Amino acid sequence: MSNLELHIPGLLLASFVGLCILHFLFRKPEITFALFLFSYIIEGGDLIPGLIDLTPILLFISFAGFFFPAIMKKTIQYSSKSSDIWLLIFLFILFGGSYLTPDLQSGLKKAILFAVAVVLPYMIVRFFFKTYKQIKVFLITIIVLATGIALILIFISFSPIYYGGRLQLFEANPIPTATLLAVGLIIAVIGLNNNLFSKTIQGKAICIAIIPLCLYGMFLSGVRGPLISVVIGLAFYLLIMYIRQPRMWIRMATIVFLLLMTFNIWNPYIASKVPNSRLYNPREIIKGASAQQRLERYQATKRLFAQRPLFGGGTDGYAQRTAFNYPHNIFLEIVSDNGLIGLLVFLCFLISVLRYAILYLTKKFRISHQSEKAIGLIILVIVVTLFIEKQISCSLTTHKDLFSFLAIIVNLPSLSSNPNVKASKNAIE
Repeated sequence: MSNLELHIPGLLLASFVGLCILHFLFRKPEITFALFLFSYIIEGGDLIPGLIDLTPILLFISFAGFFFPAIMKKTIQYSSKSSDIWLLIFLFILFGGSYLTPDLQSGLKKAILFAVAVVLPYMIVRFFFKTYKQIKVFLITIIVLATGIALILIFISFSPIYYGGRLQLFEANPIPTATLLAVGLIIAVIGLNNNLFSKTIQGKAICIAIIPLCLYGMFLSGVRGPLISVVIGLAFYLLIMYIRQPRMWIRMATIVFLLLMTFNIWNPYIASKVPNSRLYNPREIIKGASAQQRLERYQATKRLFAQRPLFGGGTDGYAQRTAFNYPHNIFLEIVSDNGLIGLLVFLCFLISVLRYAILYLTKKFRISHQSEKAIGLIILVIVVTLFIEKQISCSLTTHKDLFSFLAIIVNLPSLSSNPNVKASKNAIE
């Protein structure tokens, strides 16, 4: 019997399993889209060699899963918002700015990558995320994924291959890994406090178990930005929840006071048990090597802006005109590449999104059901967390997570409570 004959049953089984997975992903585009947002982490960075890249594959499957059933049922209905228009204008500026760079090809490549990897996911959300049920499935997928990644990191940390220091998930950069864990942590905290997933003891117990897993995984990654961002995000959540409850603020102030008073007691224990805890020392955060590297990039932005304040150095001009790839700050990257014009348009985009967030909080939030309020709060807090994170990490073309959640905020005021609602009855006006 030849080797080919021996491998045929295995190939048939693998093909059958692959088709089943594709069918499931196509039928559940909300799940597929969530996997797409964090596909880089799922495949362990550049662990999978060759032409296999989960990011475009999952993007195509999620788009097809939304688009084809909707077009067959003729249920696609869309009305543009001001945020959509400002984002498209910003994209136009990126393409125009490509002609101001020393290397036109690199500038166009960045503009195209931003269009496909950031603007397209934003528009997918705007077109197809129209019910609370869809977003709930989307969030559950993310928290399950975050929990799985945290468990893998913890498992690796107890294996002989881990000798301390920052822990990577295979070849994935620890920054997006910790960002996923931060998002999972937010979903678990708010979901627990607002009974998002279940009012039963079992449902609460699952959330309680997920919180330390994600938090410990973030410490294992040794990345500070996502942890700082999630603290700010949850502080924003408390502000929304308890602004009209003075007694709750008194309780919180008492807890903070007790923690400060007992700092010398619990801090040594945490320092000895929590991995990479020294990296979170305020002095290390402010004066560490990572902070110094970012300051150098900020100075390069200042010099480039002084030379070209109005139009900037051109799309991808920062990387071409300085010794660095990107400044690790979304505003500095935009102003250095596309000048004050690009920054002004981007600010108009953010202001228009903020307007829809305020509209949701002032009008729809109060009349929503408890589970719907929890979903809205989770989205708002995740946006705040991701937005803070983008000020200290990553480049513009990798912000698909932030822009997708921004698109959900734009949809929040018009989301339907009916899980089976048709698009024609739930127009985004």
